[in-house]
Amino acid sequence: MTTIESSKKIAAMSSDPVMSKAAEIAFGRCGNCLKRVKCAQRLVDIPRAITLISMGSVKPKKPHKYTLEVAKLFKQKCAVCDQLGICILMWSSISKVPSYAPAATTAIRELGKKDEVFIAEYFEGLLHQLKLTPLRLMLKVGRMWWKCDKDKSYLTLVMHNGN
Repeated sequence: MTTIESSKKIAAMSSDPVMSKAAEIAFGRCGNCLKRVKCAQRLVDIPRAITLISMGSVKPKKPHKYTLEVAKLFKQKCAVCDQLGICILMWSSISKVPSYAPAATTAIRELGKKDEVFIAEYFEGLLHQLKLTPLRLMLKVGRMWWKCDKDKSYLTLVMHNGN
């Protein structure tokens, strides 16, 4: 969870306007929404992702520019977060693969020590193995955000002004 001000600071880390706006929405709205887990599960096969990560089965691929932006954000925020293990345990438990949490946490911590290009290649490979592309995922996310805005269905304690 993050404040609106923090989400704007995170968004400012990206030089790409599309990714900047996506980060602002993801951290400021979705990150604070009580339905974020259900929504994330509709976007990505989280149990499979956690399993691939924990087993060291991700095969890196040449990254898309959006994947490079995500890698930059991951390196600057997630990789250095002292709550990363708790976050991974939460997602693992909700996804009914809690036994993979320690290995996934170790793998993600090690990934955070790599350079941004390697991280982007790793994320691109993970998406590929999940049968997604960055653009396909962005389209799915965009449709979800549009629907949440249209239906005013964000369930959050942190209010936003709709931007």
